[in-house]
Amino acid sequence: MKKRVVFLITIILISASILMISNKIQATEKSLSCSLETEKTEIKQGEETSVTLKINSEEQINAFQAKINYDGNVWEEIDENNFETKDGWENLKYNKDGKEFNVINKQDTTNKDILEIKLKAKTSANVGNTEITIDKITASDGNIEFENEKLTQSISIKLNSIEKSDSENKKDTPSNSENKNNTNNNDLELEKKHKEILPNILPKTGKGWALLISIFVFAILSIVFYHKSKKCGKTMMMLIICGILISQSTVFAASEIFLGDINQSSVIDDEDIEIMQEYLIKSKNVTSLEQADMNSDSKLSIIDLSLLIKQQKRMPI
Repeated sequence: MKKRVVFLITIILISASILMISNKIQATEKSLSCSLETEKTEIKQGEETSVTLKINSEEQINAFQAKINYDGNVWEEIDENNFETKDGWENLKYNKDGKEFNVINKQDTTNKDILEIKLKAKTSANVGNTEITIDKITASDGNIEFENEKLTQSISIKLNSIEKSDSENKKDTPSNSENKNNTNNNDLELEKKHKEILPNILPKTGKGWALLISIFVFAILSIVFYHKSKKCGKTMMMLIICGILISQSTVFAASEIFLGDINQSSVIDDEDIEIMQEYLIKSKNVTSLEQADMNSDSKLSIIDLSLLIKQQKRMPI
């Protein structure tokens, strides 16, 4: 009877240790309804228009990321000054090379209007229809990682007779199909380059699992020794309990005090959030991987940014 009790206690302790050490928030994927509205769908060469990105669902999103695609032969180059965040959304980050951007929301409610992107057609822009697309859309509320399919808006570029005549435009500019192919090829090359520089999957530390394996081995040995010598078996059991207590104190210290402190300033501040944002759009690398991986899934994603924002709000001022 005593042997069975000891065995059950050992199994319970091991199970509790596994649950506490390997406990993590699993990021599930779900569709997010978004839309793209255009200020003017028809403009002349050299004129401006804008597109507004919106969320059409009730989820309380606090982190949003996407990529904008546009024809560089039609539109002037976009930078952060072309983006205007709407009420509640802030801290926009944009990578001109990869054309990726993200924005955060620290409010308790989510404004469905996220941001406006201003576009200006070149004076030598190709006449005809051109597309503005928003793809690679991801967002999170801290519990779920949302995704959305590509959003597309078609804008018609008309000839500005003051700037150029029809014959000059045909002579000076290549065809729309050639420009589109060149733009797509450049985007593919940039995307491949960024993936090589900043991989999304982080190296696993293995510390937690090594500890679990050690505890499991000690538990098996304690059972074996208990059958041979009760005194030795009890000693092994005490060592296991001490190991579990030490491991949990280490895990709590790492998760409660340092998790989210990416810049290692002993506090979760705006700089930590900015570092995470810039990493996600491939503008900056992250050296403090364990501190940045908020849900302990060995990779950084939009859900880690969302959890980091929530963690900062819970920090005492």
